[in-house]
Amino acid sequence: MILVYELLKYYVLYKKKRRYVLNHNYYINNNTNNILYKIPFTKKIDEYLNKVGNPYGLNVKLYFLVKIVMTCLFLFLSIINQVNIFVCLITVALSFSLVDILLFFNRKNLYSNIRTDLIYIVDSIYLQLSSNIPMNNILKNLHINCKTQVLKRSLINMSNVYEYTGYNMQTAVVEIKERFDVLEIDMLSNALIEQTMLGDNLALFENLSDLLYEKNYTNIKRNTRNKVIVITIGIAISLLNICLLVFYPIMYSFSESFSNIFG
Repeated sequence: MILVYELLKYYVLYKKKRRYVLNHNYYINNNTNNILYKIPFTKKIDEYLNKVGNPYGLNVKLYFLVKIVMTCLFLFLSIINQVNIFVCLITVALSFSLVDILLFFNRKNLYSNIRTDLIYIVDSIYLQLSSNIPMNNILKNLHINCKTQVLKRSLINMSNVYEYTGYNMQTAVVEIKERFDVLEIDMLSNALIEQTMLGDNLALFENLSDLLYEKNYTNIKRNTRNKVIVITIGIAISLLNICLLVFYPIMYSFSESFSNIFG
C-alpha cells in the first residue's frame, strides 16, 4: 500500500510539473511570436502592467486601445461643446493619461497592502521555522496569511517552482522579485535563499519582522497625518462656504445701502 501511494504521488507530481512547464512554455512562445512583445517599449508596458497588479485585466493591445478610445471620445465631446482650444488640449491630455493615473493610484494601494501582508507572512515563517517545520511545507501554506490576491498567486507559484525544481530557492523567488518592485519582497527573498543555503537563520527573519512592523507604524502615522490634513482642509472650505452664504447677503445689502446714501 505504501509503495502504491508513493508511486501515485510521484505520478501526480510529474503530471503537475509537466502541465506547469507546458503552460509556461506556451505563454512564452505566444509572447515571443507576438510582434508587440518584440518591441522594447511594449515589453516595458507589459512589465509595468504586471508590477501594478493589472487590476483591469489589460494586456498591451487593450492598454493602447483604451487610451485611444478615451482620447477620441473626449476630443469628440470637446469639439461638440465648442470648448476653448486650450481646455480641449488639457482634456485630451488628461483622457490619454487617465489609465496611467488609475494604475498609479492602484499601484500605491497594492504595494501598501502587500507590505501589510508581508508582516504576517514573515511572522508565519519565523514561527514555523522555530518549530522545525520543513521549508517546502512552510511555502505551501504561506498564501493562507495573504489577503492580496496578486501576491497570493505569486506565493503559490513560488511554492510550486520550489518543489518542481528540486527545492531550488534561487529559482523559486525569481518571479516574485521581478513582478513586484517592493524592497521588502527582495529582503524576504534573500532571507529565504540564505535560510535554505545556510540554515539556522532565525535572527534574520526576526529582524525583518521588526523592520516591517516599524515601517508599517511609520506608514500608518503618515497616512493618518495626511487624512487629518485633508479633513482639516475640507472643514475649512465648508466653513468658508457657510460664511459666504451667511455674510454675502448682509454685505450685499450694506453695499447697496451705502451706494444709495452716498450715490
